[in-house]
Amino acid sequence: MFAANDYTMSGYNIFNYCSIALLLVIIVTTYVRKMTRGALNKVYLYFAYLILVMNISDIAYMHAHNSHFSLSPFWFNVIFSINIMFYFHISLYFCVFTVTLFGGWTKFDSKSRRIHCIPYFLQIIALALNLKFGFAYTTTSLSIHVRPLFFLVYAPSAIYLIFSMIYTIYNRKQLSKIQFVAYSIIFALIVSSVVIQAFFQNIRIDGFIFALCLMIALATIVRPENIIDTTTSLKKINAYADDMKRNFAMKRKLQILMLNIANYNTLRKIMGFDRANILSKDIADVLVDVCNSFRIDVDIYFLGSGKYRIIFYNDKDKRAVEVADRIRTRLLAGVGISVKNIDIIPCICITKCPEDIDDFASLMNFGTEFHKRIAYDNSVHLAKDIFDKKRYDILQNIDEIIDDALVNNKFEVYYQPIYSFKKSGFNSAEALIRLNTKEFGFIPPDLFIPCAEKSGSINKIGEYVLDKVCEFIKSDDFEKLGIDYIEVNLSVVQCMQKNLKDVVINIIENHNIEPSKINLEITETAASYDSKILVKNIEELVDSKITFSLDDYGTGYSNMERIASLPFSIIKLDKSFTSLKDNPKMNIILENTVKMLKSLGVHIVVEGVETEDVLIYFKNLNCDYIQGYYFSKPLPKRDFVDFIRSYQKQTVLS
Repeated sequence: MFAANDYTMSGYNIFNYCSIALLLVIIVTTYVRKMTRGALNKVYLYFAYLILVMNISDIAYMHAHNSHFSLSPFWFNVIFSINIMFYFHISLYFCVFTVTLFGGWTKFDSKSRRIHCIPYFLQIIALALNLKFGFAYTTTSLSIHVRPLFFLVYAPSAIYLIFSMIYTIYNRKQLSKIQFVAYSIIFALIVSSVVIQAFFQNIRIDGFIFALCLMIALATIVRPENIIDTTTSLKKINAYADDMKRNFAMKRKLQILMLNIANYNTLRKIMGFDRANILSKDIADVLVDVCNSFRIDVDIYFLGSGKYRIIFYNDKDKRAVEVADRIRTRLLAGVGISVKNIDIIPCICITKCPEDIDDFASLMNFGTEFHKRIAYDNSVHLAKDIFDKKRYDILQNIDEIIDDALVNNKFEVYYQPIYSFKKSGFNSAEALIRLNTKEFGFIPPDLFIPCAEKSGSINKIGEYVLDKVCEFIKSDDFEKLGIDYIEVNLSVVQCMQKNLKDVVINIIENHNIEPSKINLEITETAASYDSKILVKNIEELVDSKITFSLDDYGTGYSNMERIASLPFSIIKLDKSFTSLKDNPKMNIILENTVKMLKSLGVHIVVEGVETEDVLIYFKNLNCDYIQGYYFSKPLPKRDFVDFIRSYQKQTVLS
């Protein structure tokens, strides 16, 4: 704010009143849009209040000036100094808002924040000294007389503005193009207000300019509708992603309280959409209430599907564990949950960044599945105890790893022998894909196959396995082993291929082998899909003399009608059945399950057999085949050939 000897009240107040009207709209909108949580929203709201107070102060000051109150020059000087002090405070807060936008303010400790405020305190000291010495301006007869050193009072504000500009340019990659353009316009407006005031000192537009800048920020930078979840009033997953990317970019040390409701999807199916939303809101309110009770400045996020995150911007704050304990206790007790008679399974893990996890992709992958890797023991877990960096490094690069393996033939097909009671020997084997890399070593199938299904590369992997199996079947080694067929797995994605029959038959015909040498396995989950394409594919391949197995029977939803209608020749009991034979009730279920399946005319393979007593038990139940570590683990082709040869003249079971 530049001083002037003569003011025009009408010009002065018009902009002030417009500014106040605009600010009231901004403040009401802020509350209506629930922009009251989180560091940036709080700074934004306080900024709006500050500009509002500044405009009211300007109006009060001008009324005092034009009403010709009998004030001594000293007290008039005091009122003027208080008025411009609000202006200086805005410069400070604008800088704080800029730094907070990029996540920098929460990184500062109390000492750094005090250092940041030094220019502002120097301004206050300068104003106080000016009351006595008048080196910047003096007041006489209700007029302001500017001194040559007046610029010294405004220098700190210029420092804040320049720092904000430099800081924004340095971190511009963290903003979208629209946000960067908007921020550039805001800077231009602020500079233009200074220039206008310099040449037209009786037109007071600075407060209006700041209000306009806040409106631009609300529309393009803060944008609550894009970052605030309307159900929970917490920040959305995209805001969490943006904030964490900034945190990693700035190497900020922090703690993240990860809360996953392990049974959320089940609860949602039971409760329905509306009541599940009420539950999500109740849990959010519990988190906010607990954090408020500790008076901790945190950001809270709702990522959807029962996943919540709380960021503590102090990696040494031991209260994170205390907050986690209280949240866990309240959720287990149902305190604050309006949806009654439900059991919530809260899984909580505290992660330190970058100490435990130092990259964004690993953080997101870990947060998605950590509850699947821990026991539901109602305790608060620490990421350092369960985070497998190698696993998440693999997940981060899995698409490139798979592509490289396909191009450079790094996949290898292993074979696990299947024992036939009728033949008293091995009559078949299951082909299993394996991947060893120089950088990451052995990568388990349960890690890369789901990723391959998501990316679509599972189709190429499936073709690779079938091609290698057919190549093996065509070899002289295979012919001497007495193996009837090889089982090859089909993923859900492959089952949905419209041209699956053509792909499979072309590979088989290229190697000139009998289709009956191939048995295709699909999981119970895949078989449960009500898809005309899946049924068509199975029927066409069966017509081509290829047999089908249903894998993992007993692990999913067993649709008896689907199982009976699809032409399966083999049903494979999941390995979980082998651990239940000593349970009397399960024994009855197993006996009747086997009888039912045998009455359908299918053969039964028992997977996961590791001991002789289990083998004998299922033999007595009249099962046909045994697969498991009792005989052999999956073996590379050469080792598999040697293993079968060594047992050809040996009686495995009398």
